[in-house]
Amino acid sequence: MEVVKYLSQRSTLSLDVQGLVRNVKEGKIEEICWEEKDEGLAYIDILKANEREAKILTGIKNLKKAGKN
Repeated sequence: MEVVKYLSQRSTLSLDVQGLVRNVKEGKIEEICWEEKDEGLAYIDILKANEREAKILTGIKNLKKAGKN
């Protein structure tokens, strides 16, 4: 998290959450909760998430509603 904080003070910060909400275990992809999301998202200016990733982050299935959350 320290790197994210450092970079956010110096530039616009964008993030693709793919690697933070998925884990590969025994050759299978599983969805996981990004434990530092509340703190981390506060430093992100541009967030890239597909529908499934948005649902994992917010718990909301509707993409438009999840984007406003």
